[in-house]
Amino acid sequence: MQWIEGISRQNGRLVAQAVNPKGDRQLVPLADMQQPPKEYAVHRHKLSTDFGCWTEASSEEYLAGLAFTPEVLENHRIFSFTQGGVRYRVPALVLMRAFFRPLPRISKTLFAPQGLAQTAIFKMEGSKPVIQELSSLQVNHKYNATLQALSWYWCFPSAHDCWHSVYAHAAKGKLSIDLPMGSMNCIVHGVQSGSIFRVVSLTVRDVETSEQPFQYAASHPRIIEFRDKVGKSTRHASRDPLIPRCGGEWALSDTEWATVMPHIAPNKPHHNQQYELRKIVDFVIEKVGSGRTWRSSSSDFVPWNLAQHHYRKWCLDGRWERILSTLIQLRGD
Repeated sequence: MQWIEGISRQNGRLVAQAVNPKGDRQLVPLADMQQPPKEYAVHRHKLSTDFGCWTEASSEEYLAGLAFTPEVLENHRIFSFTQGGVRYRVPALVLMRAFFRPLPRISKTLFAPQGLAQTAIFKMEGSKPVIQELSSLQVNHKYNATLQALSWYWCFPSAHDCWHSVYAHAAKGKLSIDLPMGSMNCIVHGVQSGSIFRVVSLTVRDVETSEQPFQYAASHPRIIEFRDKVGKSTRHASRDPLIPRCGGEWALSDTEWATVMPHIAPNKPHHNQQYELRKIVDFVIEKVGSGRTWRSSSSDFVPWNLAQHHYRKWCLDGRWERILSTLIQLRGD
């Protein structure tokens, strides 16, 4: 086990101060910070908690329940809240891993001044936050829900402060985070000893904010989903009756593709990429329109799992909604 007891600077860069069970200390990159190992995750609780009820506890008390005996600096903040007679202890690093995903990849900008602007820029399209630029964070299909969390940090004052507090505390040598306003539904894993539950991992299901957003995001939803809810539906053969055929065919015509393509790839790709992308769109339209499963849908050009991956991504960032609307309009004439 490795415990992070604080933050320091090495050659002008922020690094983590790590301690092992023997009391040996070393400096490790922020991307390599480890939370308590999974063998301590022997109990699981599903919770709903209001951040306004959270207080602080000591690192010493938390580590005593994990049989970690070396003395440590109190520069790693431990949060505490009580529910159902159980007192939960949550290290700041565990909460950060749940809030800022994926932390190893996002740590470079999280622990930097004005790091949020280096990570993502958002704009509002109606009531939907849409990512405009994603520079340092290379999101893949496993991290699509990260974009929804990033819109929360951009659009709500205390969530915005929550993000920037990480660097502010780190600059003072502390691993800590300011809590946002609101409540969250989550799942915690850890070790329970008597009435104390020491959390070693935490998964946020959703956050319901209790504050007004910034004026530019007045229509932003108050519930922020941290889980990819599209995944389950895309594994089944749910049919969308709104998708019409064109002349008995699901595939896009040349005219339809010319209209739909800008919604998918605003920056026009090379010819070979356009051709492959069009086949992916055809695959998705036929699958969703017919109601067949991904595996039973067949194509000589596109693997089913590649088409499923693109569909999930398009649903989450709003592109599929625009594709569907355009298609219905074109084929409804």
